[in-house]
Formats: sequence, C-alpha cells, structure tokens
Amino acid sequence: MASSFKQTLRRWALDAGITSLASRRIKGVRMLMHHGVGEGYDAAALDKQIAWLKARHPIMAFHEVATSLRQGRSLPDFAIVLTFDDGLRNNLTEAYPVLLKHQAPATFFVCPALIDAGQWIWTYEVRERLKSLSQEQLRALATRCSGKACDTLDAFVSWMKKQPNAGRLEALEAVRSATSSFEITETHRREYDLASWDELAALDNRLITIGSHTLSHPILSSLAGGELDNELKGSKQALLAKGLMTEDKAFLCYPDGNHDKRVLACAERHYSAACSTRKGLIASTSPVFAMPRIGANSALEDVAWRLWRPAA
Repeated sequence: MASSFKQTLRRWALDAGITSLASRRIKGVRMLMHHGVGEGYDAAALDKQIAWLKARHPIMAFHEVATSLRQGRSLPDFAIVLTFDDGLRNNLTEAYPVLLKHQAPATFFVCPALIDAGQWIWTYEVRERLKSLSQEQLRALATRCSGKACDTLDAFVSWMKKQPNAGRLEALEAVRSATSSFEITETHRREYDLASWDELAALDNRLITIGSHTLSHPILSSLAGGELDNELKGSKQALLAKGLMTEDKAFLCYPDGNHDKRVLACAERHYSAACSTRKGLIASTSPVFAMPRIGANSALEDVAWRLWRPAA
C-alpha cells in the first residue's frame, strides 16, 4: 500500500509540475545511471524520459563535466549526464536509436574481458541461474558455499559480493554446477548479452563515449594489488587498442559502485575521471574520481522525483 501511495504521489507531483519546479531549487549536475533497456524498461519509456528531460535540462557529455571538475570550472546548475553500465547489447539495439533521435550524448561502460569471452556480467548470470532452483535447493547451495542458509537469491548475491575474488569465482562455479540444467532463452539473451566489439565500433563516437567498467566486473576492493591494477589498467589498454577510448577521455565506472582508498589511487593512476553509485548531485567540489549518480528506471515519475531528492 505504501509503495502504491508513493507512486501515486510521485505521478501527481510530476503531472502537476511540482517535481520539475522543486528540482530547480537545488543546483547541481544530475548524472543518471541506467543499465538494461529491454523487457522491464523498453525504448518507448526511455524515449519519453529523454524527451521530458531534454525539454527541461541541458544534456551534457560525461567528458564535459569531468573536464570542468578537473579544471575547477563552474558547472551548469541543472544539466543532465546520461550513463549506461555493463555494455549490454540492448543499450545498442534499444537505447542507442533513442539517443540518436534526441541527439543526447551518453557514456556506455563496458567490460572487455567479458566481451572477448562472450560471458554475461556475473551478477546477472547468478540471479538467473538461482531462479531455476527451489527454495530448498537454494538454501542447500548457500549452506554449502557460505556455511549458512540464505533464504533469497538477493541474500546469496550479496554474500558473494563480500567474498574475496577467488571465493566469489569459486561460488560462481558452484552455482553453475548446481544449475547445470539451466537453459538460456532468447529473452535472456535480449536482456543480458553484451555488445560485440564490432557493434560498439559502429556507434557514433560524437554522441557515444565508451568507458571502462573494468575487465571482468569484479568487486574491486576484494582484489589483491596485482589483480586490481590488471582489472583497471588492462581494461583501459584493451579499449585504447580497439580505438574506442582515448587518453583524454579515459573514464571508469566502478562495478557495484565499490571503491576504497586503494581503488581510488589505482583509478587515478590510469584514468582521467570515474563515477560511483553514491546517490547525489555533482557540484564543483565533487571528487572527479567518485562522481555521484542517480539511479534511473522506467518510471518517469521516479526519475523526476530523484532529480529533486536523489536518495529517494
């Protein structure tokens, strides 16, 4: 009931123009964080969202904001920056035509090693595989892996994220073994397949910037020093070699937003800017290697509300 009331309130505020007016009272750049555009969030919803945003806010490229922060220049008060994490193929098939239509610049963050291997982001794979298990099977698998029962797949994925990288990879193999009969459907492929190198190279680089989401999407703070440097430096080198990144536009997005002082120091060695998942607006004092973002979904009333209250 509370959720229904909240959505009704947000729709009313959107239709009445209240959220649009309220967001204008708070200065700062809003960097929106998207992931997939497909079954639950289709191109029509994105088109509606971009049209609404463009009518009220300037849409800036990631590099414009990063350069302003690095050089200590003032930022536009109410600009929007669009980002898409994970390098999913549906970003190209569904989102890219919308971005072209509106001439809205965006940054796509990709994982080179997963593109080469034709693998999904591990969190997507684990979630879909665990859905094929019964509650009893899930609890038994979680007990074998973690020593305690997890009642939900969210709890199991959360546990995996907290493991050292070797432990996470071991758990991933255990999930694959326990779900050997899992079958990938066409719906799965539309949702989770990654874009290929040729598909990324075909994008208009005047509109779309390709950034790094690390080599293979690990939780960075769980990595040893050599592993961490390889994930960040190796991803950048792969993108440079493909001609999809330049030294002056070498941007990073931390998987799951995860970073600590050690990760920040490594990012600073190899990149020119980075964004996090910390909720908030970008001000002139924001850290260029941990720029905050705002989660975006298919509900325009939610996006409009978060331009005013980013943590909502």
